[in-house]
Amino acid sequence: MPFNNYMMNQMGQMPQMMPQMRPIQNFNIQPQFSCFNVKSENDLANVNVMPNEVYIGLNSDAKEIYIRRMNNDGKIDIESYVLKSAQKEKTEVQAILERLDSIEQKLSQRQTLTMGKRDERNSEYANK
Repeated sequence: MPFNNYMMNQMGQMPQMMPQMRPIQNFNIQPQFSCFNVKSENDLANVNVMPNEVYIGLNSDAKEIYIRRMNNDGKIDIESYVLKSAQKEKTEVQAILERLDSIEQKLSQRQTLTMGKRDERNSEYANK
């Protein structure tokens, strides 16, 4: 029994040797970009995709941008974006303005009709 007590005392006096986890190297992975001039989305499909790399295809004829990259789950996606032209936005605004003008005309027509009916009623009452 004295030996056990001796071992217990020795173990109590020993510093706790817990391994401390610390990173060996801190680093942030920055994605790299590669740009290509392409005619269609299929031209970008021929590029071998690497992790943390984004491939951008610019189609100046159709005003489109294609982005091909690998997701976190390992699947490869191609996203496409189409640039809007200023003429389309202008025509949409013009269509809204034309619609407002037609509503305003209808309201003014109704107002003149109701004013005319009121005048007729007032003249009928005046004649009685």
